[in-house]
Amino acid sequence: SSSVWIPIGEATSLNVSLRAVAGMSWESGKTDEAKFEVEGNLGLSRGDAYYYLRTAYSGPFDYDEAEDDYRSLYIGLGLSSQLPRLLAP
Repeated sequence: SSSVWIPIGEATSLNVSLRAVAGMSWESGKTDEAKFEVEGNLGLSRGDAYYYLRTAYSGPFDYDEAEDDYRSLYIGLGLSSQLPRLLAP
């Protein structure tokens, strides 16, 4: 897993992160299988807003068309924002 924040202007920064995981899985009646997952994030923080693009993929190391291997792909685009403080503490 790795992440970096890069300042690109006043109150603006770019975030790039990557995460990779590998492991074994098993199901009843099947042999053990090595699987992996990779996730990447790209974000832009500007003032109180954060815009992001997230992608993830998971699947077996050795894909076999004859078997029903589970694979997953995720792509997400979003925005999160923080409301300004309107009331005095």
